[in-house]
Amino acid sequence: MMDGRWEPWVERVLVKALKPGMTFCDIGANFGYYTLIGASAVGARGRVFAFECNPRLFDLLNRSVLVNGLHEIVELSPLAVSGGMEQATLTYDNKFSGGGTILEAGPDSSETHNKITVGCASLDSLLSLQTSPNVLKVDVEGSEPLVFEGAHRILSDRRLQTIIFEYYAPSISRSISPTALLNQLSGHDFHLQMLPPTGLLPPCGPEELVEAIGDKMVYVLATRP
Repeated sequence: MMDGRWEPWVERVLVKALKPGMTFCDIGANFGYYTLIGASAVGARGRVFAFECNPRLFDLLNRSVLVNGLHEIVELSPLAVSGGMEQATLTYDNKFSGGGTILEAGPDSSETHNKITVGCASLDSLLSLQTSPNVLKVDVEGSEPLVFEGAHRILSDRRLQTIIFEYYAPSISRSISPTALLNQLSGHDFHLQMLPPTGLLPPCGPEELVEAIGDKMVYVLATRP
């Protein structure tokens, strides 16, 4: 509200990674802030695939793309990007623009939360064999392990050079241990760096990164050399 920017430390890294003609995937696109930035960066020769399963936010995402004249660059999907599931229950609160999750609601979940059934598909199945993102942004409120679970082909494709994803150990650990998740990315030759609001930190190994982050909610940058 004060300066018209959202998470500028993430935006700087994303804009640096994206080049004209690239393919960008925005998983958990919300109302389209990073989708629009990505579309502007890749230009008319590039492609953006944006995924948002919250129907209210998907409507806003669609409007964001249309009002900015980017519908020929951006392809939208209302599916939740996940592993092998075909459906899931999305729990969300209309009072907030984020926070929706397909993870099972915890005991502290508000009774005012809405619950709806949404369709799911893996990233490998959603993108054609000829298509692989160069840059991937994932912010799905703790379901990041499920996204990577369904993206073995994408993760193995050397065209994917950069992943920016939200990391919150208490949520991630509901699906997989945080160390195992980071080891999975490291096994695909990605270098890992913490991306806090103060700026990008030097690369480190999975165990060191898990210890350094603790229970803080931050973004992690994964890049191939």
